Amino acid sequence: ETYNIKELNFKIGGDLEEKDINAFTYIEYNDSLILVSSGSGILKGRLENDATFSIQKFKDENGDQVGGHFMYQTIVDSEGTVWGSTWRNYFKKYYVENGNLVEQEVVSKNGLLGMTAFVRSVYEDSQKNIWLPNSNGLYKLSETQSMISVFPPAHLKGCDDQTYSIYGITEDSGGHLWVSSPYNLYRFDKDDILENRCPTNYLHFTDPQFHLARDLFIDSANRLWVSGQNGLSISQLDENNEPGPCLLYTSPSPRD
Repeated sequence: ETYNIKELNFKIGGDLEEKDINAFTYIEYNDSLILVSSGSGILKGRLENDATFSIQKFKDENGDQVGGHFMYQTIVDSEGTVWGSTWRNYFKKYYVENGNLVEQEVVSKNGLLGMTAFVRSVYEDSQKNIWLPNSNGLYKLSETQSMISVFPPAHLKGCDDQTYSIYGITEDSGGHLWVSSPYNLYRFDKDDILENRCPTNYLHFTDPQFHLARDLFIDSANRLWVSGQNGLSISQLDENNEPGPCLLYTSPSPRD
């Protein structure tokens, strides 16, 4: 199959300047709205019929511009809620109404349990749990109980302390969570984490190609994609979600 890929023309609106965009991810909210995670917050994108991509700042329900939090990642969950992970401002929750971005308050009865303000990503699993990889662990929001939990559980000794700083997370079809920390890649049984146990039967990889892996993804062909400091790694998972040989795609650094 052949694709005709064309370069888009950018149209920047309002008081947004090109140097302030610093885009990380582009997420389709619906046919007419693209959410752009950027250094200036979540931006409002639209693909025009003439192959022009217009981008501007969102306004809130009062017509004021939405705060420009440095946004690492944005997702739209299964209920249409917009979640964002930020640098220095924890995480944000919004909904889109009449083209505006309206912030929602997240209430936790047990506080943030030591969460730092640097939330590196946000992820919704198959059970609709919201996970927040953080410098102090892997946090999970519970909507029904209005509480936060954290992995590794602080009350249990012997859990691998290398999992305290979490970068990325994804889930396979077998109920495993794949989690990356600065120099490690893990596959945990999700039930161990949900039930607040120290995992004992898990996979652990320390290969340099997985170092500083910020993005993890499993595609429709059950292939695990890992973006690390040395390139993009791909492994085919079998019917039991066991990883096969890992291929590394990389290119010379422009600084070399």
